[in-house]
Amino acid sequence: MVLERRKREQAQKEEGERDRSPLEQVLLQRQQRHQEREKEQEEKIRDEIQLLEFVRVRQNLRKVHSALHKNVSS
Repeated sequence: MVLERRKREQAQKEEGERDRSPLEQVLLQRQQRHQEREKEQEEKIRDEIQLLEFVRVRQNLRKVHSALHKNVSS
């Protein structure tokens, strides 16, 4: 039952792809490239945010470490 439905859906999908005009194919390709670029940009922003967080934590640790050293030295 499930396999039959999947085969039917796959056949419909393939049939739909064959029925596309060249213009529709170009538009679909552009849309896919645009979505890929958006995804890459979101990942880049996420990476930058993580890097900024890392730098902030590292600076805080340096401050704490230097404060502890001052207290031990005093």
